[in-house]
Amino acid sequence: MKIYLVGYMGSGKTTVGKKIAAKLLMNFVDTDILFEEKYNINIADFFERYGEDEFRKREQNILHETLELDNTVIATGGGMPCFFNNMDIISQAGISVFLDISPQSALARLKNATIGRPVLQSIPVEKQLEFIEKQIEYRKAFYSKAQIQRKAESIDIEELVECLKNRICRLC
Repeated sequence: MKIYLVGYMGSGKTTVGKKIAAKLLMNFVDTDILFEEKYNINIADFFERYGEDEFRKREQNILHETLELDNTVIATGGGMPCFFNNMDIISQAGISVFLDISPQSALARLKNATIGRPVLQSIPVEKQLEFIEKQIEYRKAFYSKAQIQRKAESIDIEELVECLKNRICRLC
């Protein structure tokens, strides 16, 4: 069984993923970490050196590698579901969960993040909220294909775990 977490950057996919993996006694992986380990370069540097198109192609390769995993919660990169047929792959491979975050909350979280976000680095600070609003609006068409949706700002981990257990039991 695989559980894929999708949503905009800063929505808490890694934090929530680790918590639900622990409660469900599952493994946890973050596709951004898998990418950096496989290609031996951080994502921001990869973006700068090779561009987004090449990143998205290799990111899809990482998604395909997760298909071999079992008993794993997988936090996807924020853009992963929005390219190629990735969201369809995710939904067919396991249970998909969309962590829906408002643009204002995403911006606040990203400003406090310790890791660089390559997509935002080139955007002037005064234009970042507008940029995030447009991206989230576009990406929701992909994210909303997820089987389960929760508000990121007020997520109840216990309730989500129960929902996932029920969904897993129905699949058995």
